[in-house]
Amino acid sequence: MKKIISILFLLIILGLSNKSLAVGKVLLITDNKEILQGETFEVSIKIEDISISAMQLEVIYDTEKLEFVSSSEGSNNINNRIIFSWFDENGGNTPKQSGEVVASFSLKAKQEGTSTIAVGGEFYDKNGKIIETQNDQMEITIRSKQKKTTDENNSKLQSLRLNHEGMSPYFENDVTDYYFIANNNIDSLEVTAIPEEDGAEVKITGNTGLKMGINTINIEVKSPNKKNITNYTITVTKTTNEKAANTNLETLAVENSLLYPSFDNNITNYNIEVDNDTESLNILAIPENMKASATIQGKDNLKIGDNTITITVKAEDNISVKKYIITAHRRSQEEQIKEEEENKNQAERLSALLTNTVVDENLENIELEQNEEEEKNGIINVIIVIIAGLVCVVIAVVISRKRGKVLKK
Repeated sequence: MKKIISILFLLIILGLSNKSLAVGKVLLITDNKEILQGETFEVSIKIEDISISAMQLEVIYDTEKLEFVSSSEGSNNINNRIIFSWFDENGGNTPKQSGEVVASFSLKAKQEGTSTIAVGGEFYDKNGKIIETQNDQMEITIRSKQKKTTDENNSKLQSLRLNHEGMSPYFENDVTDYYFIANNNIDSLEVTAIPEEDGAEVKITGNTGLKMGINTINIEVKSPNKKNITNYTITVTKTTNEKAANTNLETLAVENSLLYPSFDNNITNYNIEVDNDTESLNILAIPENMKASATIQGKDNLKIGDNTITITVKAEDNISVKKYIITAHRRSQEEQIKEEEENKNQAERLSALLTNTVVDENLENIELEQNEEEEKNGIINVIIVIIAGLVCVVIAVVISRKRGKVLKK
């Protein structure tokens, strides 16, 4: 059967002659581009803006820093290349569509440093024409697997990831809530959870026997001295309709305030600062899926100091939920006065700088005008000298001629 499929694929390739006018993108996607030595991570290949009925693509990676672990069916790993072949057995009637993952593979980080992964190849439409594509590459940073601290009370993780791409938000050791949408073929998830302390204990539960709907994976981290515990959770929505389970925000903004860091739907925790007289906030929160809803709590009756605003996004399926957190710091009167003084001083420094710049520019202009005037006067003086010289020559010639006439007489 495999031989027949290979022959059919070769026949499709040989029958191709003209290029398609379509232009698409071939993207490499991974959850985290910073990997620890010894970790295994997954990379997916996704197509955008095209529909394909056959493909032969190639992934190139650095074997000094990365080790091949596994890949999708229909692939072959040769040296530093992973080769994928596929064609639509239904004659192009069931192509792979834009936004679909067409292949995936797993690699293991071997050596500390930076490594590049690149993808390329050929893609064909249902008429057997080559589709023009923009190929992709990514850089992976591999860090030494060393504990960051020597704190017996430390119960934080250094790294957290799944064996499938798509967990959000980006991992930070202070963020404890994460989310993942699993298709109905995923019954279990492999969780990699590495503590910051070698002596810390990690206990993972809830990652097997996933049922349809909401599942919760708990990662309990106990400090080396057993005195502190930090619980991380991954809320897994298992579904046949990933679009209906989408809980991402497309837009998040606060009137008259800047979010830090800048908004990214894979970041769920933000900070802002507001004036002392600000008692409530106007917040714009728009979900990616317009059938999802967003509710905001904590934006009114702000107290002096830190306030927690929670934006809860409920998906179209009315099951999946994701929370975005904004910590809003309302300044005290003392902080407000200090802030206003700093702003005033900064404005004065800026004004002085601009004034000095203007003065310097004026001095430069005056000096330039003086130089131009001196140059002009110099030129005039040279012209006067030349004219005077010519006059003297003429006078000398005239006098010489008159003397010659006198001598002749």
